[in-house]
Amino acid sequence: MGIRNLYKIIQTKAPNSLQTKPLSAFIGYRVAIDASIFLYKFMYVYGNVIDGLTRLTTILLKNGILPVYVFDGKPPKEKSDVLKERKEKRDELVLISKTLGKISLEKEKNPELKDKNEIVHIIKTYIENDLDCEYNENFLNADEWNIVIKGKPYEINKLQESVDKKIIYIRQEHIDDSKKLLDLFGVPYIIAQSEAESLCAVLCKKGIVDATLSEDSDVLATGGCVLLKNFTMEKGGSVTEVCLDKVLKEMELNYDEFLDMCILCGCDYTSKINGIGPMNAYKLIQKHKNIENIIPTIKSMKNCSVPNDFDYITSRELFKTACETDNFEIYKTSVLQTPIQITSLLAYLQQKCPKLKGKILADIQELKYEYKNEKLMNSPSNNDEESKVLKMVKGTNKKVAVVEKKKTNDKLVFSNTLDKYFSILPK
Repeated sequence: MGIRNLYKIIQTKAPNSLQTKPLSAFIGYRVAIDASIFLYKFMYVYGNVIDGLTRLTTILLKNGILPVYVFDGKPPKEKSDVLKERKEKRDELVLISKTLGKISLEKEKNPELKDKNEIVHIIKTYIENDLDCEYNENFLNADEWNIVIKGKPYEINKLQESVDKKIIYIRQEHIDDSKKLLDLFGVPYIIAQSEAESLCAVLCKKGIVDATLSEDSDVLATGGCVLLKNFTMEKGGSVTEVCLDKVLKEMELNYDEFLDMCILCGCDYTSKINGIGPMNAYKLIQKHKNIENIIPTIKSMKNCSVPNDFDYITSRELFKTACETDNFEIYKTSVLQTPIQITSLLAYLQQKCPKLKGKILADIQELKYEYKNEKLMNSPSNNDEESKVLKMVKGTNKKVAVVEKKKTNDKLVFSNTLDKYFSILPK
């Protein structure tokens, strides 16, 4: 879920911290990716995690970006309510799908079946007796009920297909297949001890990666320096860059104040204060600086109540101390690129997603020429260096430098550290 409506606040109060850029603007970056978010997305869009993961990895490598995929470990117990809620929603979709299938069969047997009371009786009996669940007429919305009662079997089947598409399971076999694919691509991945999104943020905070690619705003709450969101593969690929430092500067908050605002907006680790919207959360933090000072004010406000299970202290600690027991020295050696195994990769893709053809395979073929730059990709990432992006242009020996400009005393200064990067490039 992430932080509720955080982007709405940022768009309103810190618009300059959001910049949409082409992927080519991030040449030379090492980017952490919460794998699970994309695996679910690929299963929904393509019905095949390998298909989507291949497309994502290829377009990033093609733009000189080294992805570092992070897979989930064990979630913290504080997130159990959120996970339970997600399971209940999925179970409800399964119930709807099975019920639609039942009605479709009944209408095939009896094309004249259109009486609402009779259909409701069939559904109620099926749910309570066959599925052993409690019947609730609100499990379908008005449009869905209209299709169930008046629609033909093929219309009900079409509705069932749309529901089935939302029922997504990522199983261990999908994860194992993804890891094998990444090994063949020569792309690194890490198994997080806890949540992948938290580790992605901390890897960025510690300078082991340059940014995090995710739609989850928890990355910013955890202190991730650079978040890349709204990723699209269209027209060569683009993302919206969100820089935490710029967010804090424009909103005139320090990190601790920003974090407390995020908790007030609503997060996965605790319940939410009723009646406090995102803009009110921002205004209250601006005035009172922290949740401890805000609670007495909230208790005196009409239409606001503080739940007994509003555990902001634990939530705050989970964000601030995320991954603190992890061994980041090991992670530093886990983010390195290895040679692409092009023959084995193409054979694996033919086995797992034979429909993958055309331009994507041509792009993969060209990637084998990119590994000449592996030393550059494997050099330590450092968010504090002004000069960090170098790349060998494909098919040539031309050295290209993209240098970050830094203002010092109103003058543009360029780092002289380019020499050490040029020295490691192949001649």
